[in-house]
Amino acid sequence: MKSSARIVNFTNEMLNDSRYFLEQAKELDPSHENDWLRWRYLRASIIFSLGSFEAFVNVFIITCLKNLELVEDANDYPNQRISWETKIDKLIPYLTGQKINKGTVTWADFKLARTIRSRLMHYCNNSIDIYQDDNPLGVNIKNAEKTINAVRGMMGIINGLIGEPCPSWVNEARSRTIR
Repeated sequence: MKSSARIVNFTNEMLNDSRYFLEQAKELDPSHENDWLRWRYLRASIIFSLGSFEAFVNVFIITCLKNLELVEDANDYPNQRISWETKIDKLIPYLTGQKINKGTVTWADFKLARTIRSRLMHYCNNSIDIYQDDNPLGVNIKNAEKTINAVRGMMGIINGLIGEPCPSWVNEARSRTIR
């Protein structure tokens, strides 16, 4: 029997996918006949970016719990339903002794990205205005780029709280084939 082992890193893969989808949206001819495909790619880019961030934060928290020898809490953590706000405002400061600086452009862009994601996931009103290029809360190339950059920046900020650099894949500018 032939077997193989694969190591996966969903945080890496989702951030890489978000770059890929943004690249695909940018490569499309700007004609209206490509609007639906472009919007699909941009939605995917934003959603995958923030999914990557959420996975990153969860791994960070579990690692901190284990480092503090709170293994039982680390094992139970995946079963908890904790909001992003609680993770960022309460749990990360508790584990690291430091708060995230919310007075930065990175934080403002991250908040914007979360708002856009929430509009997509929870409050979509079936209006085409969400796709307008000049919509500051829209699904467009500018906001997909901001989302990726904000997620990368927030990953750096969070790792910086414990004096660790980000993994190299966080700062890659383009998507790549993961094998």
